[in-house]
Amino acid sequence: MLILNRKAGQSILITSDIKIIILNAIGDIRLGIEAPKDIHILRGELLHRPQQPTQNPQPTIITYRGR
Repeated sequence: MLILNRKAGQSILITSDIKIIILNAIGDIRLGIEAPKDIHILRGELLHRPQQPTQNPQPTIITYRGR
């Protein structure tokens, strides 16, 4: 695990086309993620939550559509 200290306005480059930007570092941390449209970004708690029986068994996937 890599642990970094970052301030608001600073960023972390994952690859040449995936960038995490610190938007707010006071109280709750706010992150912005810039990535290609074909990269799926999923919050960890959605991946590990217990499955509730529903009529739609598809998992919730949040896809970044920016840039």
